[in-house]
Order: sequence, then C-alpha cells, then structure tokens
Amino acid sequence: MKKKQAGGQFASATAVFFSFLLAMLLLVILGSSSYRDTVAGMEGNQAARAGRAYLLTKLRSGDQAGMAAVETGAAGDVLVLSERAGDEVFETRIYLANGNLVEEYLPAGEGGDPSLAQVVCPAGQFSARREGDTLHLQIDGSAFSYALRSTEGGEQ
Repeated sequence: MKKKQAGGQFASATAVFFSFLLAMLLLVILGSSSYRDTVAGMEGNQAARAGRAYLLTKLRSGDQAGMAAVETGAAGDVLVLSERAGDEVFETRIYLANGNLVEEYLPAGEGGDPSLAQVVCPAGQFSARREGDTLHLQIDGSAFSYALRSTEGGEQ
C-alpha cells in the first residue's frame, strides 16, 4: 500500500512540476512577443521623431526671407531650403526616396541625383505644403506645422 501511495505522490508532484514549467515557458513566449512589438513601435516612433527634429532644426537654422519653398518632384513633395553663400545660392532639397527621407545639398537650379542623397531617416510617407508663412509637414502620419519667423517668407 505504501508503494502505491509513494508512486501517486511522485506522479502528482511531477505533474505539478511540469505544469509550472509549461506555465513559465508560455509566459516567456508571450513576454518576448510583447517585447518585440514594443521595440518595433519604439523604433517607428524614434524614426518619426528623428525626422521631425531634423526638419525643425533645418528650418530654424536658416529661417530668413525667401528661404523656404515647396516643389513637386518625381517622387512627390520636395521641401527646398535656400541659403546664400557669397554670390552663390545653394539649396537643401528634402524629399522621399527609396523608403527614406533624404536630403541633397547643391547649387540652386541644378538637378540632383537621389542615389547620392544623404539619408535622414526611414520614412514611408512625406508631404509638405505651404500656406502663407506656415509650412505644413507630415512624415509617416506625424503631422506638424512650422510658422516661418522671417517677415517676408519665401516663394509660394
């Protein structure tokens, strides 16, 4: 009789042990899936914030009369920021290319080469429009506006 009791106790202890082991394994699997989703969301938010911070810094650093314009290029909207260096005018052209927000810095009026553009951040969508002295920008659904502080603004 004692052998049957000892065997039954061993079986129940083993069953409890394996049920706890299975529960811990399920918690690890669910936790790692949740962590992976959280990190992916954080990376997407970071890319949007990086693009927004970059654009605001570029706009603030050169906010002067006639410096900002929005054009339409082959891939969509192009934000053109002009600056004068001596007798020459240079443009920073910011647009979407190959799933990235990119910038090119070149003399005004010259056609650029998207393959030589510097990547700012990954982006699936970029739009820009200008209403008076306000630029309305959007990167991957994150929309924001920038009021040009210069008194005359740029070309519309």
